[in-house]
Amino acid sequence: MFRQRFLKYVFVVLALALWAGTANATISMSAGGSTATVNLTYALGGGAAQPSASDASTVSWISSVAVSGEASTALLTGGATCNKLLTGYTTNIGAAASGTYIVTGNDVQLALAAVTVTPLVCTITMTGTDVTPGTIVITVNISVVAQPLTTTQTTPLYFAYQTGGALPTNQSATIKLPLNAAAAAFTVDLATVPPWLTVTPAGAATPQSNGLSSYAVANPAGNLVAFSFPSAAALATLNPGTITANVHFNAFNYNTSYSFPASSQALDIQIVLNVTDSAATLSLLEGPTATVKPITWTKSTTSYPTPTVTPISSNETIPFAATCAVASVPVNNTVNTCTLTLGTTTATTVNGVAYGWGTPLAIVLNHGLFDNQLYGTVVTATVTVVGGGSTLTYAYAYTVQPTDPTLVSLSPTSVAPIVSGSLLMTLKGTNFVSQRDIYTGTAGVVPTQVYFGATLDNLNALAGASVLVIDQYTISLSVPFGEVPALNLG
Repeated sequence: MFRQRFLKYVFVVLALALWAGTANATISMSAGGSTATVNLTYALGGGAAQPSASDASTVSWISSVAVSGEASTALLTGGATCNKLLTGYTTNIGAAASGTYIVTGNDVQLALAAVTVTPLVCTITMTGTDVTPGTIVITVNISVVAQPLTTTQTTPLYFAYQTGGALPTNQSATIKLPLNAAAAAFTVDLATVPPWLTVTPAGAATPQSNGLSSYAVANPAGNLVAFSFPSAAALATLNPGTITANVHFNAFNYNTSYSFPASSQALDIQIVLNVTDSAATLSLLEGPTATVKPITWTKSTTSYPTPTVTPISSNETIPFAATCAVASVPVNNTVNTCTLTLGTTTATTVNGVAYGWGTPLAIVLNHGLFDNQLYGTVVTATVTVVGGGSTLTYAYAYTVQPTDPTLVSLSPTSVAPIVSGSLLMTLKGTNFVSQRDIYTGTAGVVPTQVYFGATLDNLNALAGASVLVIDQYTISLSVPFGEVPALNLG
């Protein structure tokens, strides 16, 4: 019986001992909510040289009872990427009943982690012997940037300038750096700024030892950079065409712990400038518009006027239409025709293109405008050219003049002295002009004059002589008696 009682007591003691070892603790975890958030930035091209100012989140935990003497731990789950990115949490609960720790996101480890999903979900579980575990979800938001410097200007900045015109309108772009680079700045690579462009970041410039100036970046707004043009003189040297410039920006003091490759710290903003010639203007090679050029045309059956009008462009080609019209004073309605010849086309109106070297238009005038016309007649040929927003005119005004007369023969060639009456003579020649051949009111044109003299150096008009121009080939001359002796004496 004694043995049986002993075994009973031993069983009771063991049962009490087992009951006493159970803490029956429950752990709760929080971070101001059911999840904690860590925001990380990864700069592509930077390799392991990522921002050192990593993000973090404070996590609190509490146990329902003190876990005295228990080696309880915190475990991170979510895959190898979570293990690489998150550090800093407490791994040993110890004897405390509550506590806080900081979950630190490691940007540098992003370069080593195969990040394919964002956000990344990781879970920290605090557990231990005889402990009801507590868990909290850590959401890792990963912002991937191509490089430390970014810009809101994702396309080139396009500018247009016409030679001699107004300067292009200024444009701007915003330069940004990651949010965890609050102390960072950037510089402008002046070697990439063409002489016709001015690049002006906002804010004060801070001189650096390399001769450049750095400009602070306000996170998250960024820094506004203006692109402008200093003067028309700088642009006037540019040839027409499209000019491209890549303005280079460099991150400055982006990270004091790591050295980024130059390619990952740089940002280019492309500038595209389209330069065109000044607006093409149409003019006439022969002279200003509305010119009426006076020309004396000596009547001839073998040579007629063949004038030209030449439209010319100041630079780019200009299409035009040209029309010819003719008028004469006195009016001659039967032959008032005028055409233009351009290439193989001859018509009253022709269409062509004005080049920088000119496009000649030959004016074809009806010969009847000059044949059998009264001397003093004015024939005006006017060409009107329309193109390039301009209407231009140019006119040739031809005044018909007689050809110098030619004396071929006279009859009689000799006479006996006369003492009374008049000496009758007939002159033969060409281009003799009578008063009826002259248009009324014409100045400078007179009938053919006859002069007598003993020698060519001693010619005088016969005051009392009567000159009758029968036609252009014949003159009847009557010399009074009183004039003949003078001639004999001479």
